[in-house]
Amino acid sequence: VALYFGATSKEEEIFDVDVETDLVNSLRTAHAQFGHMFEVVFVSANLTLDWFNDAFGEMPWLAIPLTHTARRKLLRDTFGVGDRAQVVLIDTDGRTITRDGARLVQLAAAWEAAEKAHADKLKDMGFDRESKGKEEALLARE
Repeated sequence: VALYFGATSKEEEIFDVDVETDLVNSLRTAHAQFGHMFEVVFVSANLTLDWFNDAFGEMPWLAIPLTHTARRKLLRDTFGVGDRAQVVLIDTDGRTITRDGARLVQLAAAWEAAEKAHADKLKDMGFDRESKGKEEALLARE
């Protein structure tokens, strides 16, 4: 689970929601292959309901309701989160994996973008995984 603690101002958010939507979906798919689930939970800062609805409306993940002030404060205090946006990764038992999850998520996004660019380059050169499989099957018959 990734707990995404929102910043106290929109300017300080750390993710581009469009990019992260694809990444979150990829992480969910990757975890599902091993029989695990991956979920992001947004924990907003103490902002207005209009801001929360605007921000959350764009996000492809769950959120602690803005009206659950005590729960949001408890989570922020438990993980030592201040006014800046932060991502905390926790395991299924609630143990902290890292309090710098944003760096790992951004690294995963960069890796995914590089992998896609590499696959596109191979495809432009006339090589893709499907044709490779066919070639290997033909070679195996010979």
